[in-house]
Parts: sequence; structure tokens; C-alpha cells
Amino acid sequence: MKPISCSASVRDIDMGKVERIGLLAGGGELPVIFADEARKKGAKVVAFAARDITSRELDAHVDKIYWIDLRETKKLPLLFLTNRIKNLVMIGKIEKSVLFNKDLSESGEIGSLLKDTENRTDDSLMRKVSQIAGRFGVKFLDPADFLSDFMPEKGTLTERSPTPQEWDDIEFGRDMARSLGKLDIGQTVVIRDKAVLAVEAIEGTDEAIKRGGRYSGAGAVVVKMIKPGQDTRFDIPTVGKKTIDSMVESNANVLAIEAEKTFFINKEESIKKANEHNIAIVAI
Repeated sequence: MKPISCSASVRDIDMGKVERIGLLAGGGELPVIFADEARKKGAKVVAFAARDITSRELDAHVDKIYWIDLRETKKLPLLFLTNRIKNLVMIGKIEKSVLFNKDLSESGEIGSLLKDTENRTDDSLMRKVSQIAGRFGVKFLDPADFLSDFMPEKGTLTERSPTPQEWDDIEFGRDMARSLGKLDIGQTVVIRDKAVLAVEAIEGTDEAIKRGGRYSGAGAVVVKMIKPGQDTRFDIPTVGKKTIDSMVESNANVLAIEAEKTFFINKEESIKKANEHNIAIVAI
């Protein structure tokens, strides 16, 4: 698969000149976290929020916000121009299942996007989005450059470390997750006794964990890895309280994430709950 070429990031942009950042905000807590961190660095944040998807909480954390229906994305280029947006960050979850919403897929801009891509894999869609933005002089920044404090370093994060058998499943799962990522399908696998019980696809991590739990009973190992060659401007693995809640519900034993390449939100609360349920969390 053709790799996506990387664009400018905070590392090669003078932050003193990044006075204004556009935020394409999906669901979950990451858009709020990003907005807070960007404003701490002195940038004004103009958010373009997905109606019925993005949390209303974001309104209080940005300098300006536009609520956009996904069927009305044709408005975005003019909004970028009137708000002098040259640098853009896309962060937050939008369920990929929306691509199969008939009303959405038949709308002008989204419909054209889907028709103009070779397939509906993440890489193909994001490559096209990047090309379209570039026509209007807009560059995507890497949110990881703003949120490095939310990416754990290598090590065990909980009171309990994995057992030797669980480490065997982690190593096996790491190879399986990377193979899954190469196919641009998902980031997460659920393992027990070196058997793959579930792989993440369109349903997302939490549902994959629950599905794996139905097969494993107690004792599953969940491994989430960044896709090889992933353009981190568009997708970075993320875990948090909902991940641990799904593991508790499924009686899973271990969560392994990729060190320094995974966002961990609600970290203290998540680790506390993991400790209460004897779950080991490791960054590998």
C-alpha cells in the first residue's frame, strides 16, 4: 500500500508563528484535551465540531466553535478561509460505520470523497482528505506533538505485572496486531494461550474486547499497537477508562499498549480501576 507522505508538524514549525489552529473534532475526550494543551502553548483554537458526535463540553475549551453536520462539509473551505486557518488538527473518534449511512454517503462532499478513493480503508480516506485540504493551503499537524505527556513510556503502569504466560501472549499479540495493522484493518487483538480470539475491525476496540471475552472467559490479553507506517496526523491508538470498563466486563487480565505511541486518557482513574480488578497494564 502506498504510504501517506507526512506534512508539517510542530517539530518543524515555529510555535511562535502558530497563532491559530483549526480543530476538526470528533467524539470522546481527546478534542477537549487537545484544545486545552494547544491554548496553553499560546495558540487560538477554532473548532469545527461534528454535530451529534462531538461533546458539547468542547464549547468551553476553544476560542470559537462551528457545529457542522457531516452532510454539510462543503462549508469547511470557506470557514477555513474566513478564520485564517492554515494549520489543522484532526482528533476524536468518528465511527467508521457512518460511511454506510445512506444519507451521508449520498451527500455531495462525502459522496465524492468515497467515490474518489480506491477503497474505504483509513489510509485511502485520509490520503484523500489531506489532498483536499492542501488545495486550500491547509496543512495537518500531528496532535502527538501537543500531547506527548499523554503517551506513556515503556514499563508496567499498574501494581500487578503480567505473568510469564501472559507475557508470552503479549509477544504473540504484538506480532498479530502489527500484521493486522499492515492490512489497515484495526489496531487491537484479543489473545489467550496464543490463540487470536478477536481482532478489531469497524466496530472499534471496546466491542472487539467484549467479543473476545465471550470466547475466552476470564484471562484474555488485549494488545493494541500502532499500525506500521501509520501517519500519526490522522490516527493514534487511544485507551482510557472505557477500555478498562470493557476489560472488566469481559474478565480480561492484561492490556498491552505501544509505549510513546498511544494516548492514555483518564490515566489515573483507569489505573486505579485496573488495580481494583487485578488487571495489568503495560506499555511495551
